[in-house]
Amino acid sequence: MNHAVVIHDNTLSEFPTCPKPMFEAYCESKKQFYSEGGNLNPWGDKGNGADFIQFGLTPKNREIVETLMRYLKEQKFINEIPDVDTLFVLGSGDWSDT
Repeated sequence: MNHAVVIHDNTLSEFPTCPKPMFEAYCESKKQFYSEGGNLNPWGDKGNGADFIQFGLTPKNREIVETLMRYLKEQKFINEIPDVDTLFVLGSGDWSDT
């Protein structure tokens, strides 16, 4: 299960510093959810303590985006596979809550 937050270019132009605080707010919210006993395991058990919802361009999330881009190219929705980092706000490739 993966999620993305999209910020329209107009909003980003007007508030260029908003992405990092938004990312941090989502991370803090998830931390609070876990600390209060929340469980995001899609199989419903506590499992091995793994974080099933990783925020940021973690290696797994990067792999998922690359797979999506490959499928989009194969199905002719896009002509070229873009570099993953160009799809996100500059510097956000270093953001991770893990």
